[in-house]
Amino acid sequence: MERGDASDDCAASAELVRTVLAADASTARLEKRYLARDGTVVWAVVHTTLLRDAEGRPKHFVTQVHDITDRKKAEEQLRETKEFHESLVSYANAPIVVWDPDLRITRFNHAFERLTGIREEDAVGSGLDVLFPDARRAEAMELVRRASTGERLETVEIPIRAADGRVRTVLWNSATIFAPGGTEPRATIAQGQDVTEAVAARRDLSLRAEELARSNEELEQFAYVASHDLQEPLRTVASYVQPLPPLQRPPRRRRRRLHRLRGRRARSGCSA
Repeated sequence: MERGDASDDCAASAELVRTVLAADASTARLEKRYLARDGTVVWAVVHTTLLRDAEGRPKHFVTQVHDITDRKKAEEQLRETKEFHESLVSYANAPIVVWDPDLRITRFNHAFERLTGIREEDAVGSGLDVLFPDARRAEAMELVRRASTGERLETVEIPIRAADGRVRTVLWNSATIFAPGGTEPRATIAQGQDVTEAVAARRDLSLRAEELARSNEELEQFAYVASHDLQEPLRTVASYVQPLPPLQRPPRRRRRRLHRLRGRRARSGCSA
C-alpha cells in the first residue's frame, strides 16, 4: 500500500500500524492521501482492523479504504470561503462588530480597533456595554437588544467610548443572522461609520444659524428704535420751518430803468 501513499503520509501509516500492534484496541482510523497513476492526489479514510489468533498473537490486518476526495475538496473550498469572509471583515475600512444572542462580542475587526484603541483579543468575549459611554449606555443597549431580535439598525447614531475616554459618534447599520428555520437568532453583525467630525460641524452650523437669527432680531429692534428717535426731532424742526415765497419778476418800468442804467455804465467804461 505504501507504494501509492503520498510521501507526507507514509510516516502516519506506519505509526498507525505500530499503534494497533502495541495497543489493546484492534481497530484504528486514519485520513490519508494516495497518489493515483496519473499523479493526482486522492484522499481516503482508512479503517484498519487487526485480527489475532486464539492465543492473541497478531495474525493479519483487514483494511477498508473509502474515497473522500470530494468531501475534502468541499471542505477546502469551505475553508477558503471562510478565510475570505474573515479577511473581508478583518480588513474592511469600516468598523465591524459581531455579537451573539447573549450580547457578547465574537468579532471585532481592525477598523474597530483603530476607532476605539481596544485590541480584538481584549474585546472578544466582553459584553457590548463596554463600548458605550456611561451617560448613553442604557439607551445604546436597548438598541442593541432590539437589533439582536431581528430589528435592523439603519443609519442610527450611537456613541462609542474609546479606550482613552474619548466619545466618538458612529452611524450604525445592522443585520441579524438566524439559524435554519429563520426564528432563532444566531448572531448580529453591525457596521459603522465614524461621523464625529460631521456631527460637530453640523452642531457648529446650527449654533451659528441661531446666533445669526438672534443678531438679525437685535438689528431689527435697533432699526425700529433709531427710526422712532430720529422722527421726533425732524417733526420739531419741521414745525419751525416755513416755505419761502416764490421769486417774482420785477415790474416792467423797473426792468426798463435797470436796462438804461446798465447801458450808461457800459458807455462810461465801468464794469457791470
